Formats: sequence, structure tokens, C-alpha cells
Amino acid sequence: MFKRILCCIAAILICSFIVDAQEIRLWKGHLVRKVAKWKTSLTVFAPKGESNKGALIICPGGSYRYLGKDMEGYKVAKKLVKDGFTAFVLKYKVGLDGYHYPSMIQDLQRAIEYVKENADVYQIDSSDIGIIGFSAGGHLAGTAAEYYNENFMSSLEIYPTVSLKPAYTVLMYPVITMTGKYTHKKLKKTCLGAGMILILKINCRCKKMYIKICRRY
Repeated sequence: MFKRILCCIAAILICSFIVDAQEIRLWKGHLVRKVAKWKTSLTVFAPKGESNKGALIICPGGSYRYLGKDMEGYKVAKKLVKDGFTAFVLKYKVGLDGYHYPSMIQDLQRAIEYVKENADVYQIDSSDIGIIGFSAGGHLAGTAAEYYNENFMSSLEIYPTVSLKPAYTVLMYPVITMTGKYTHKKLKKTCLGAGMILILKINCRCKKMYIKICRRY
């Protein structure tokens, strides 16, 4: 009973730091009807009290087949909000819905564009917008950091006027290779649907990058 009471108190404290989450459809209004119907979205969690003006776009994992939005999305957002960040949980397209590369990076680049363009609306600093990704989401976040100069949305006739480079990236147990014994087979199969494998080459262009590696026993 005591543990249950503590859990309830903790939940109340966390909720007191956030406003109701708001969901934004990222491709709504696109001139191409098929694109406008894409269900890619950002769920926004904003601090109720004082904000530190920083923001993070959260990319849940799921082998690019599904999204672990609860554990690697909403719960992370609530913790970040408690620390004064504005958090944006990205619901990007996945393999189980018939999508393949480059659909996922297009979604993330569109999210970066949206957040930067609406920095004033969310009262955040447009130069302090980072990305955190888990597992496949870590691969996606790393892709955005490594290839920020490449506009993956150009095939959709979208040409951002803001930089697509994140201020920093946090890669939590990310997939960073698809060769050799460390290959993530499910993720590789999903990416191969477009006939292409994307391997991250972390270099000096990826400034302010934190990588957390977890080992299986």
C-alpha cells in the first residue's frame, strides 16, 4: 500500500509539470493529397512552470517496424518536461505500415523544420533544439545529425528555409552499423525494402553527440 501511495504521489508531481499533450500532424496541408494523408505527428509536452528554453525531439525505437511510444516516447517526454524542456515525441512511419527508407528521415527532417519554424510559438530557443533517439530511433537521430546537409524532403518538393542540423544529439543504444556480426537483422530488412542500407559514419560534423551503448549478456 505504501509503495502504491508513493507511485500516486510521483505521478501527481510529474503531471503538475506538464500541460495536456498536443498532437500536430506534420504533413497536413501538403499539396500532394497522398502526402497530406500521412499520419506522421509530433506530440508536444510543454512545461507548465519555468522553461529552460531548450527542446528535444524524441524518436522512439522499434526496429523501424513499430514504435515503442510509451517507454521510449511519452515517459521520456514527461521526465524532460519535469527538467524544464519542451519535448516533442515523433510518430514516424514504420515498416509494418508498408513504409521504408527514406520515409523515416523525411519525417524527422520535417519535425526539425516544424519545431524550428514554430520556436516562438512554443517559447523555445531555435538554436537549442536537440534530438534523442532509442535503438532504431537512435539510428534515425544519428542520420539526422550526420546528413543534415542533405534534404531528404526535396523529392516531396519541400525546401526548408531553416537549418536541419540539430544543436545536439543523444543516441541511446543506437543501431549504427548494418554489417558483420553486429547487424540488426530486422532493422536491416526494413531498410532494404528501398534497396538501400544506411550506415552511420560518426565524424567531427556531429558536434555535441552523446552515445549510450548497452551490452547484452
